[in-house]
Order: sequence, then structure tokens, then C-alpha cells
Amino acid sequence: VVTLRYDDRGFGESSPAASGWTTEDFKKDALAGIGLLREKFDKVGVLGHSEGGTIAMMLAAEDQADFIISLAGMVVSGAETLVYQNRVALKGAGLPDDVIESYCRLLETAFDVRVNGGWMPDPDEYDLPEPLLQNYWAVVAQIQMPYMIYLLSLDMRSHLAAIDCPVLALNGTKDQQVEYGANLNALTEGLPPGERNIVMPVEGVNHLFQHCTTGAVTEYREIEETISQEVLDIIVNWLAS
Repeated sequence: VVTLRYDDRGFGESSPAASGWTTEDFKKDALAGIGLLREKFDKVGVLGHSEGGTIAMMLAAEDQADFIISLAGMVVSGAETLVYQNRVALKGAGLPDDVIESYCRLLETAFDVRVNGGWMPDPDEYDLPEPLLQNYWAVVAQIQMPYMIYLLSLDMRSHLAAIDCPVLALNGTKDQQVEYGANLNALTEGLPPGERNIVMPVEGVNHLFQHCTTGAVTEYREIEETISQEVLDIIVNWLAS
């Protein structure tokens, strides 16, 4: 098995960061890598983590990959994922459930407006504490960026039926960035039947597939394990089979 790895745009020795890039641009970069590999190899697949997992699905739906491996990939919309992340973060901060739900409803409305048009909601109607009001206006500024506009509307569910290559999809049960249940369920329901497909949760690991206590982002750097050996074994055994 030969692998090609490269720096994403804006990292390492690649191009400097720019505000106009979207996930579509990152997909095209991966496709360039596939084109390079097809000059020498008969079978070329894509392994991606998080956004990379979504890109793997995008390429598979376009019949550009012979197999894909999605690690913590996002299948549901970016808007749903961002609401999930905020709900988890606010719960971890100890805010009352009614405040969390009120703020998440505000975000859902704002994201829908950003994608489908209309007027941004007035946060004063949601009875929120001042820190959350300030956070909301910061979010409103963020979702004006091309990357965020694209991410909010990115939803792989309508594209899954077009994927006919083998798929291995793993998501951690303690992932606080990409909810494992909603995304794995969407894959299970949307992918065409295939005996080589494996869609499964990995118990007790976070977004980086580290065994963890809470799954919180702040916990990542405290964990010595880089990635679960169990996950590596699943990948290797699936490829070998």
C-alpha cells in the first residue's frame, strides 16, 4: 500500500492562508493527488479525517475514488454540526438547559438565513445573557466568510446514493465536534447496500480517535496516545480484505 500525504492549503510549505477558500477547493486539491497517483497505480482510494472524511465522500460520489475511508467525517449539514458543537460546549460550560436551547434555536435560524436568505434574527428576542449575545454577533461575522457559507450548506446526505465504491466509516462515541450517531445513521441509511461497506462507531474515543475521559477539545493535548491502535487495525484489516 502506497500513500500520498500533502500539506493542506495554508499549512506547512503549502500556499499561505486565504479567506476565499472553501471545502470545494480542498476537494480539488485531493483530486489533483488522485490524478497523480492514477499515472502509476490501478486502484486509488482516499482516507480523510473530519473535513477530509467529507471530502472523501464528495470524491466517491463523483466516481473519483476506488474506495474511501472516512474518519470522523461529517455527513449531515455543516449548520447542524455547528449547532451540535455549540450545544456541547455550552453544556460543558455549565449553562442551564433552557439557555442552551434558546441560543441553539437562534443559531439555527441565523444559519438558515445565511444559506437561504432573509433577515438575521434579533438576539434580543431570545432572552440570552450578555456573553452569549456577544458570541452571537461574533458568529454572525464569521458566517459572512466564503468558507463558512459553503460549510453551512454542505450536506452529504443527498449525495450518498451515488457512492458505489467500498466505504469504511468510523466515528468516535465521545466525539464532541462531529456527532457520531447522526452522521453514522445518515451513512447507514443513505449508502447503497454493499457487502464491503463498514459503518461503525468506535467506543470511548474522541474526534482524534484517542481514548479519552470526556472527549472535550481541551483534553486532546493531555492525552499521550496519538490514535487508537484499534482504529489502525480496523483500517489495515479492511484494506487487506
